Amino acid sequence: MKKVLVCGYFGFGNAGDELILDSIVSGLSAETAGAEFSVMYRKPFRPFCRVPVKVVDRWNPLSVLSAIQETDLLVCGGGLFQDITSSLSLWYYCAVILAAKAFRKKTLLFGVDFAPVSKNKNKRLLNKVLRLVDKICVRSEGSLKFLEEIGVRGNVLLTADAVLNYPYSGAKRRAAGLSRVGLILKKKKGPSGSREEPIDSAVEMCNAIRSRLNAEIVFIPFHLDRDFDISVEVAGKLKFSATVARWQNPRDLFEIMKGTDFILSQRYHGLVIGAMLNLPVMGISNDKKLEYFFNELGQKHLLLDSIDQDKIADIMNTVWEWRSDYTSLLEKNLAKMRCRAFLNITQGAQLLNN
Repeated sequence: MKKVLVCGYFGFGNAGDELILDSIVSGLSAETAGAEFSVMYRKPFRPFCRVPVKVVDRWNPLSVLSAIQETDLLVCGGGLFQDITSSLSLWYYCAVILAAKAFRKKTLLFGVDFAPVSKNKNKRLLNKVLRLVDKICVRSEGSLKFLEEIGVRGNVLLTADAVLNYPYSGAKRRAAGLSRVGLILKKKKGPSGSREEPIDSAVEMCNAIRSRLNAEIVFIPFHLDRDFDISVEVAGKLKFSATVARWQNPRDLFEIMKGTDFILSQRYHGLVIGAMLNLPVMGISNDKKLEYFFNELGQKHLLLDSIDQDKIADIMNTVWEWRSDYTSLLEKNLAKMRCRAFLNITQGAQLLNN
């Protein structure tokens, strides 16, 4: 029986990463009959996977090394490689890859991003480590360009985000007007842990959307450990009542978001799911992941670096008026990205079957 060990930012209450995990395990399971899956996870939590998995404590070095020694393929998935907050997470995943290669195991980076890696020492480290990886599947042209710049080319393939192959069903909400906006806020922290969320700016933005578009606001926290509190705080300061949705299973987000007409998000996977549901989406972030995604959708004008309540309301109104043209382009580009996303799975199956 083939054994697969999956590594990523799993077990921390981030819906996007949990959906990545489920997509990796379900996708590979469908293409490699009889494979057994283990997941490096933050205990004591349990994964939301549709396929049974064994949990390995990601903070226990002996457990991790034992799992690597027993596996046939190490799969790392998601936006793992960045040093915008610190270098520790990047070093962690590099160490896991080096351990796998020390045990002569096959390694696959499954729809990953490098967004951003700015420190030269980390670029040099990646140059050395990534040359050892059997296959690097990147989810954006921006990450592909980054790897070319640091000299990593031969084992790289352009794919797309793993969640794009996630199965979902049912028609989205049909509305005559823009009456319900899904708002996905992201709690940010400075390098010292100090709070940086623009609470007042978010409140003003919501009030502007309400007054100018007469739209209901539905807050949709993606990272329950971080985003739920800020959503509740902003909702509590509004001049009108608003809903804060809380998911029990990451799959719930597809149903929650289908009940909206427009998605306004500071989180990457909020935009991915919104696009999958063929909803108008707009991003508010200077995160490179979001920039890469909008560039490939052909909608880079729908990404703002920061909250500007008047500009946001105007753009939302314009997008809604021209939503037929917008969704037509979205469907075309998204279809290409979903085909690319399936390449992650075929690469994993090939490595296992070989």
